[in-house]
Amino acid sequence: MKNQSTVKNLLGGLQWALYMISTGIVMPVVIGQSYHLSPSDASMYIQVTLLCIGLATITQAVFGHRLPINETPCGLWFGIFTMYATIGVTLFGSESETLRVLEFSLILCGVFGFILNMLGVIEKLEKYFTPTVVGTNLLLLVALCSKFFFQAMTSVYGDGYGMNLKVVLCSVVIIVLTFFLMNTRLKAYSVLISIVVGWGLYTLLGLSTPYEMPSQLVRMPRIFPFGPPRIELSMIITSFLCTLLLVTNLLSSMKIAQQMVSQYDEVATGRTKQAGNCFSFIYILLGCFGVTGLIPTSEGGGFVVSTGMTRTKPLIIGGIIIAAISFFPPITSLLSMIPESVGYAALFVPFVSLCGFSIECLEGAEDKKSMYQTVGLSVLIGIGIMNVPGTGFTMALPAFLSTFLSNGLIVGTIIALIMEVIRIHKKEKEN
Repeated sequence: MKNQSTVKNLLGGLQWALYMISTGIVMPVVIGQSYHLSPSDASMYIQVTLLCIGLATITQAVFGHRLPINETPCGLWFGIFTMYATIGVTLFGSESETLRVLEFSLILCGVFGFILNMLGVIEKLEKYFTPTVVGTNLLLLVALCSKFFFQAMTSVYGDGYGMNLKVVLCSVVIIVLTFFLMNTRLKAYSVLISIVVGWGLYTLLGLSTPYEMPSQLVRMPRIFPFGPPRIELSMIITSFLCTLLLVTNLLSSMKIAQQMVSQYDEVATGRTKQAGNCFSFIYILLGCFGVTGLIPTSEGGGFVVSTGMTRTKPLIIGGIIIAAISFFPPITSLLSMIPESVGYAALFVPFVSLCGFSIECLEGAEDKKSMYQTVGLSVLIGIGIMNVPGTGFTMALPAFLSTFLSNGLIVGTIIALIMEVIRIHKKEKEN
């Protein structure tokens, strides 16, 4: 019985590892291209990103919120990195200098996190994450990600090329297989099996790129790979606003995970302060390695519900696997070749679960009339912003403002949060 449990946890850990790779590998690849990193530096950047994802996930699962949600690169910091890839040379002199400034900004984000946690701000914010705010956040997340899902699963990116029918066929097979496995005893490993089968089919259809063996078999990560952090006072406002928004996301993800897991198993609660401390430590770590910011991802909740893995042990094993393989370039190079369409197709079913859970959250709101107004306004504005080209903001606003205001998920969630704060304070005064 003990052996069965060990095997189950190991397979679950491998599935978490593949899930984290499939959701976390794209952004570091794009950032490496944006900053014109050499092949060696780009490979190193993927290596330290995987290492940080693994360490951050383990840190929160063991010492922080103790919930089955993984850390993944966040869109907010990804937007900052890609934006400064364009304007950083003008502001700071070169791309390497820009990356040094961003190292400083990430460390500063961790420092602000510690200050907010010591002042009790994070704990005070927790009570405002009502079913209305959580449900709105999930609806916006699904709306945001649906575009990326269908781009990847059809190979239509708006670059003038038409739909790739082989990619569509592969995606459909993976989705159908995942749905089928969800109703069998293999439910817990549905995503893992779908990725392996889908990758094999992708290769048979001649869609995969050839594997090139790296020259190094083992490589140690470097601290401050782009040089020591460069202090830029102009980044203080950006880092502070980032901290506030990321704390909002942390609390939202914790609430979502708590509500999802509580339907099936005991759940850790009352660990906001510990999660805040871990958040701060993680960002200082990210600054040391120059890795784009991470967040505990809400979509991980859909993965948990779909696979039934509500315990943190498989997640911790997955984090250990990710951190361990980051030292071996041949493995990281191979895993970085997981086709984007395969990864997104395998994660399609968990997102279906996430969409359903957002509706369940909203049904739990106390004041339905207020909830309809809050969700309507937040979702309308949030999705509207998602459909506005990013250049519409960058050309009219300062850099630190355009980064946030062009993010429909963040803006919509903040609007919902503000409206809930007003509603709750009004209700407390009436009582």
